[in-house]
Amino acid sequence: MKKVISIIAVLALSLMILTSCGVAKIPNIGKIIDAQKTMQTESDNGEAGRPDEKETTADVDPGGKQTQATKAPAGKLKAWESYEAYLEQKSELVTLAMEAAGSNEETAFEAFNLMGMLAIDFIMFPAALLGQDEDVVRSTFNMMGNTGLKYSVKGNEYIMEWEDDDGDTTRFTTVFDPAKEAMSSKVDLGDEEETIFYDYIRTSYGYFAQIINQSEDDGGFAAFTQISIDENGGVIGISNEKVEYKKLNG
Repeated sequence: MKKVISIIAVLALSLMILTSCGVAKIPNIGKIIDAQKTMQTESDNGEAGRPDEKETTADVDPGGKQTQATKAPAGKLKAWESYEAYLEQKSELVTLAMEAAGSNEETAFEAFNLMGMLAIDFIMFPAALLGQDEDVVRSTFNMMGNTGLKYSVKGNEYIMEWEDDDGDTTRFTTVFDPAKEAMSSKVDLGDEEETIFYDYIRTSYGYFAQIINQSEDDGGFAAFTQISIDENGGVIGISNEKVEYKKLNG
């Protein structure tokens, strides 16, 4: 869990710097990977990459309405497209929550309780690669300092295993249900005592998600988080009480 602590520490420092200049914005791992894909295209083609007109991403307009990606019929999105659509909506909700907490001195400290939700986005970065070309997957891992990637796909199950700069092994297992637009992920961070479960499912109103941290050392990340997202915002519930993992069913 040391890697989680390190990520949270960096994000906390970044947040303090950003909030001193104005409103903090949450880094989006999907956009980081998109940038890597663009660089890969430029390298392969020997020219500046152009935006893919067919690419659909999820954004929230000023009125809080969901855009094309989250309105797309369930089953029409690939695994990585579904995750990016969900991530955009979740990031928008967390940003609003942090802005609200940070605007009041009495609740300012609560903004730091949301740091774990930023850290988990970086731990979950493989989800934004599921179903993409293998060369994009491997180049992104290399860019992030991870080596020895083992990548396998069996139907709707994706398994990735790799080592980071410190030689620690991470195993990322995901099952994606395209019909329900639901994803269930398990991240083993080095050993069986450091495990995170992350599920989300598309609902009639938006998304519902749960994050369960079963690590012995929580590393500053909440034991149990539930997220409900709708077009008007949503609700985030955070608890430090350990719970048993049960897969979301819709």
